[in-house]
Amino acid sequence: LKTLASQFIGADPAEPLLEAIRTKSDSYRVTRRLLDWMRSRFASENSWIILDGLDEVPTSAAAALSQWFKTVTVQRWRCRMLLACRSANYHRARIPWPTLTEYELSPFAPRETTQFVSRWFEKSQHLGDSLKQLLTQNYSMMRACQNPLVMTLTCLAHQDVPLSALARRTILYARVLRGLMQRAWKSDPLGPGTQYVDDLMRMLADVARALFEASPQVNLFTGYEIISAINSTSQAERPLPPGESKAMAAELTSPEMSWRVAARLCEELIHCGILSGTGLALTGEAQFSFIHRTFLEYLVAISLARQAAGHGKSPPVSAAEAYAPTEGTKAQTTSSSADWFPVILSHLYDPAWTGVLTLLGGTLGRQCSTYLGALLDRDREDMLHRPFHLALLAGAEAVEENLPRGLAPALLKMGLELAVDHAYRDVFLSAVASWGSAAIPLIRLLADSPEPWACETAAEAYGRMDSPTTIASLRALLQNRHSNVQVRVAITLGDIGSPEAIQALEPLLEQKNSLVYQAALLGLGRIALPEAAPDLQRLLKHADPFVRERAAIALGRIGSPDALPFLTRQLKDTDQDARWAAVWALGNLHSPQAVRALRRSMRDPFPPIRLATAGALGNIGSQEVLPLLARLSKDPDANVCLAAVSSLGRMARAEAIAPLRQLLRSQATPQSIRQRAIWALCQLPFPAARVVLQALQNDTDAITRGLMALTLDPACSPLTVPGFDQMIHA
Repeated sequence: LKTLASQFIGADPAEPLLEAIRTKSDSYRVTRRLLDWMRSRFASENSWIILDGLDEVPTSAAAALSQWFKTVTVQRWRCRMLLACRSANYHRARIPWPTLTEYELSPFAPRETTQFVSRWFEKSQHLGDSLKQLLTQNYSMMRACQNPLVMTLTCLAHQDVPLSALARRTILYARVLRGLMQRAWKSDPLGPGTQYVDDLMRMLADVARALFEASPQVNLFTGYEIISAINSTSQAERPLPPGESKAMAAELTSPEMSWRVAARLCEELIHCGILSGTGLALTGEAQFSFIHRTFLEYLVAISLARQAAGHGKSPPVSAAEAYAPTEGTKAQTTSSSADWFPVILSHLYDPAWTGVLTLLGGTLGRQCSTYLGALLDRDREDMLHRPFHLALLAGAEAVEENLPRGLAPALLKMGLELAVDHAYRDVFLSAVASWGSAAIPLIRLLADSPEPWACETAAEAYGRMDSPTTIASLRALLQNRHSNVQVRVAITLGDIGSPEAIQALEPLLEQKNSLVYQAALLGLGRIALPEAAPDLQRLLKHADPFVRERAAIALGRIGSPDALPFLTRQLKDTDQDARWAAVWALGNLHSPQAVRALRRSMRDPFPPIRLATAGALGNIGSQEVLPLLARLSKDPDANVCLAAVSSLGRMARAEAIAPLRQLLRSQATPQSIRQRAIWALCQLPFPAARVVLQALQNDTDAITRGLMALTLDPACSPLTVPGFDQMIHA
């Protein structure tokens, strides 16, 4: 957009857009033919035009860009236009259109986070498994990694040196920042020396704190503000930029030279990726931000921790401390350390400081005990319970050895006094899961509490602890008469999924309380550990059909071939849902024996089971299922036919073309199944499939012709096919 706005804006909006493309095409060849094709398609309703960098357009060019937007409207372009802009610099007034739809990038859900890790470490599964375990057990780490950029940096750091199961965000952030400073993931990495990185980290924390204290709500600073903050740091501790001679150090007393070095250090922070350009301010000045706000908050936190340890504002960032930042920050009683606590308390109720005060739990070292004790002072509580909430968050960042001994009863006492409920459960569990053995006294106190929410929290906390006494502790919680507690225990046992967990879960399957019974069934279906298969196979003979159904689903999730004879027998079950579950599970076994077993369910009188059979056969995807799916595509039930045709399309086998072509040629094939067969052929990456589709261009049905036009030429609108529009409205 910056390039577009610099062009001459006339009556034809296509010309400046093409000129911008020519200007930016230095690195790739744009032919005249391609430019002519683009010009012919710009205004089409089937085109998408994606324009990046709205925030990079200078104020002086804003009027020209606004004129171009108006010209697009006047010329009645019907294309869809996507404008990209960093949210920090987004100004709706720059876009003159009366209506538009605004989108913001959403964070990863926990499930998407684990999928990202699995794909990243596809060739190093052991590394992926260890990182997923860390994210599952560490609530604060999982929340941080919901940002795709932080997740990417976490994978890079874990790939270089695996993070331990006890890692905290402070360790992760220190490692990521050091890697960026060393240009570890760039084409021009620095040498293995650490002194420059140590000095740069120390200076950067001072800079971050100065910027943050001036504007704690934002992560957006002008280049002048950053250079000024660098220039205000101690010249003795300021490192020289890479490539500069040591002789320059003697000249730093000169204001001009000092400013030049500060500007070079700012350039280095941008080059290594710690600072990111965020476009232009309304004044036209370049703006930058730290790669993510949490890295800015971390740097401020280690600056405060350094002050608490009596070392002034500079943070403890030696190579050893970066990997174990709680070591070496011993409590001291100097004049400098006496000033840190009033600074923290003055920002206790400011939401902008929550991230910094949370990360202090991991950077203060042994002073963390004093910090958490002060947060749990009842006199500091407000109506929103922010100090208590903050104590939980900060405690989750601390390592076990730095936690105060009386923390468990103090947290429980205050939690009960403040009637902490579901709103704080996640935070409570994040702290408990991070403390290791230090959390056991708190969990026991929670389990013994008369409050149902406390017992529920204890049950979930036991599930997050890797302890040999977990199952026994959960069994003891089952003695609680409150149904919500038993429900939580049942679900937790299902998540654990061990044979011992199944044995503890079985009595709940006899419960008369419907809530507990349903939770036990839900927990049973969540089991996915292979060693649990024998107990699940035994439950396939249970008198309750719902138990048989959930046991079959769990066996399908495990995918063990040993379950084949047991699931085959369940195809004769008198209960329809139990038979359906057996069919679904057999589809997950991917074996020839499973195909032979599923032949029986093709004749099942219950249509949903035949439908599930079509899906299961498609999931197996071997060549021998093709004739079976072809037979199901002619089933009396239309939904079964549709499922069979969809399975043929998903198989990606050339042999699937013949039965689909036969369906399309038959005059007896219903229209809905013909359309599904067209979709299935589109999924098959074979020339023969395209030949079949081309033969349908002259079909007597208008919808079929429209689908063909769209399939063979995605840029073509099916609405141009005669009769298609009327058929859709009908």
